[in-house]
Amino acid sequence: MDILEIAKNVFEIEGESINAVKNGLNNDFVKLVEDIRACEGRAIIVGIGKCSHVGAKIAATMTSLGTPTFFIHPAEALHGDLGRITKNDIVLFFSKSGESDEITKMLPSINFLGAKTVAITCRDSSTLAKNCSYYIKLSITEEASAYSMAPTSSTTAMMVFGDALAVCLEKLSEFSPSDYAIFHPSGMLGKKLLFTVADVMASGKDMPHVLETATIKDAIVEMSSKSVLGGVAIVDCEDYLLGIFTQGDLRRLLGSLKDISELSINITIVMTANPIALTREVKAVDALAIMANPERSFSILPIIDDVGKLIGMISTHDLIKAGF
Repeated sequence: MDILEIAKNVFEIEGESINAVKNGLNNDFVKLVEDIRACEGRAIIVGIGKCSHVGAKIAATMTSLGTPTFFIHPAEALHGDLGRITKNDIVLFFSKSGESDEITKMLPSINFLGAKTVAITCRDSSTLAKNCSYYIKLSITEEASAYSMAPTSSTTAMMVFGDALAVCLEKLSEFSPSDYAIFHPSGMLGKKLLFTVADVMASGKDMPHVLETATIKDAIVEMSSKSVLGGVAIVDCEDYLLGIFTQGDLRRLLGSLKDISELSINITIVMTANPIALTREVKAVDALAIMANPERSFSILPIIDDVGKLIGMISTHDLIKAGF
């Protein structure tokens, strides 16, 4: 028994099934997309067995791409969850045979409520197909499993069908990356589009800074107490940013130091005056690009408000820790 041959055969069979469903798409699919777009309620996915897992995934994908959708399990529906369905909803049933008892038992109640029903099934003569508002047939002739016992090709085709449905709705509604980011704030795209430096900067008592009257020693103490950031900002008595002193500046200073008493010199003499600073609305991912610029990199940058007052400090460590 050639394991690789068996595996490749599964790919071939399931690939053929996907192509068969693709080639069978017609105006009924267009009608389904238009009905979901025109729906005043929500799209509801129903499935049992393996189709329940497929249905839950399709509902999740549609929701994440801007079409309010949820999944109902038939067993739960028959014990009260039918109350979640209204006359303004559209219910999509995913079932290979269209004869699952748990699903067909839902139909009288849903039809009484007045919701539109659509069967996505592999049999056009099934009970489900006959009793829904309309149906879409998925032309699956062969499962990839031995003796066609377990749903394989059929569930794969349903999954792709659901993805096609979700993407069509996404594109027609002009769902943007910014919209997607709102629904996925913890994902990388969400972080890139939504997170600003204000979301990850150190501020208040966690922000290393000293007054312009401070000595180098004072700055070192402040820097050391908040060593993760690797630098200290210098401000005047009204918190306007004057300069910055980093760990790199400190190493260079210590290398040229002739006497320990020099640490009593005013910090403004050795600071970098008028440093590059960011405002709070700068995207965190853009800040990382600025700081990682190979021509002139920064391990730490101050964050200022619209008039130039210090409101925070950000380091590459902060950004990497936040997942950028």
